[in-house]
Amino acid sequence: LSRQGELFVTDSLRTYLGINFTNTGATFTDCLATRPGLVNMTRTAGQNLCALFDTTRTRTDTQLLFKTTAGFTPQRGLGVIRVPVGGAGLRPNGGRFAFVSGRPYRWTHTLAKANVNTILGQWFQEPLGGVAVDGPQAATLSLAAVRPNPAHGPATLRFTLARAGTARLEVLDASGRRVCTLQQGTLAAGAHECMWDGRDEAGRPSAPGLYWARLTTRGESRVQRFVRLD
Repeated sequence: LSRQGELFVTDSLRTYLGINFTNTGATFTDCLATRPGLVNMTRTAGQNLCALFDTTRTRTDTQLLFKTTAGFTPQRGLGVIRVPVGGAGLRPNGGRFAFVSGRPYRWTHTLAKANVNTILGQWFQEPLGGVAVDGPQAATLSLAAVRPNPAHGPATLRFTLARAGTARLEVLDASGRRVCTLQQGTLAAGAHECMWDGRDEAGRPSAPGLYWARLTTRGESRVQRFVRLD
């Protein structure tokens, strides 16, 4: 969320989002939500020095979140998010990036908060139920660092599931290719532990090098990097 978005959304990020800036240093008066769950936002002060963009996106996995129509023909985009199909990097939900034009402190606070919570919860799938510092600590999804690291021989992998459900723990090589699946199926909530003996799914010893452990459950992933020695 920023004014002067052209200074922060560089050419590479703009291309990644699939947008083209049409107005920089612009002033706008209305902000209309374009997706279910979002609400129109009103201003507490002027929204100027802002970057607006063409509502026609160049990527099919990019969604328009907000637009402005007053004083602009055609209408201009104010907010956008890209959700890559299949994720990015080592995460099936990775690569998500949102941009909302305008000074965050000049939106009506309650409306801006509601929209940020919707974006975090609906698109980024971030848990929004915070726990107070002195409150009871709920279990969270986690994948501990692989031990030992570097690994010479068997490596131990420990993880925790916040809730019971289907989970998968895999070992990937440096290129992202799956080497083997260590756990797959319905698991109970809580702590789990398994061991990798350094072999692939065909039982062949894996080469020395960089590897990743990836835990996936309920649309979320956790990864840990480790090194295997000869």
